[in-house]
Amino acid sequence: MTESERPPRTSPATTHHIRFEELPLHATLRQGVREMGYHSATPIQSQAIPEAVLGRDIVATAQTGTGKTAAFLLPILERTLELPPGRIYALVLTPTRELALQAEGFLKKIPLETAHFPPSHFHAADLSRFAGFMDALAPMGTRVFNIHFLQARSAPTISADAKTAWLADLAKAATDRGVVLTVENLDETPEELRRVLDAVPDLQYCLDLGHAHLDKREDGGRTYLEALGDRLGLVHVHDNHGGHGKEGDEHLPFGKGTIDLERDVRALKERYDDRATLEIFKGIPDDRKACLRKMRRWARP
Repeated sequence: MTESERPPRTSPATTHHIRFEELPLHATLRQGVREMGYHSATPIQSQAIPEAVLGRDIVATAQTGTGKTAAFLLPILERTLELPPGRIYALVLTPTRELALQAEGFLKKIPLETAHFPPSHFHAADLSRFAGFMDALAPMGTRVFNIHFLQARSAPTISADAKTAWLADLAKAATDRGVVLTVENLDETPEELRRVLDAVPDLQYCLDLGHAHLDKREDGGRTYLEALGDRLGLVHVHDNHGGHGKEGDEHLPFGKGTIDLERDVRALKERYDDRATLEIFKGIPDDRKACLRKMRRWARP
């Protein structure tokens, strides 16, 4: 949902002095650049970024102060933004400590506010690994870490009580680091998640509107919101046809499935005024743009 609305790829021959909004970058990255006060790309940025985003090798030179740091860091972030954490995807070499600090400072200003943990086996090794993810991402501005309880699809031999105790330890690790842990609905009923949330006071809830309508639950979004809205810390929005399990979890653009998302979003805005992620994994860039426009219209007062 997603916020990953990207403009069409642009030929480098036409990118001199264009605006960052026109570059093929994730909406979160373009927002971060705007908040830093930058609007028009310099020649090195407008020529390098489209090529680097495509994974092409580049050798480039430009004068001091022309934005070379952003020219290589923005494509790195673009290509790694939706990859699972916990691995090394890029290595940045700089000739001086000053340039290294400059690169680090730029990364910290980009608002990568949410991250999703990979599936867990609910053991001590995962707890340590996930705490390491938070240690790596929290200094970069990530403030919400989301996880699935996976009651029906993962670790079926582990009891709900054992998973809840594990989540309590992870939520404490999040609180100690000044970030938030959310647990997302997938197959779980509102009653199952309520028991988990009641047992772990530091844990918040991620309402996934698409998942709430799996298994033909026609009013699932508002049902989950009514039952768990008091602990809401994150929202995911996408469409599907109300199918079952992994196959039914289609993550479609709005209107490509059967969910009345306008109804759900309008109900949501009465109780929630924070970030929502458009988790749209299918379709074309224009579909994502259209979904973002709809979300903005539905969420207006």
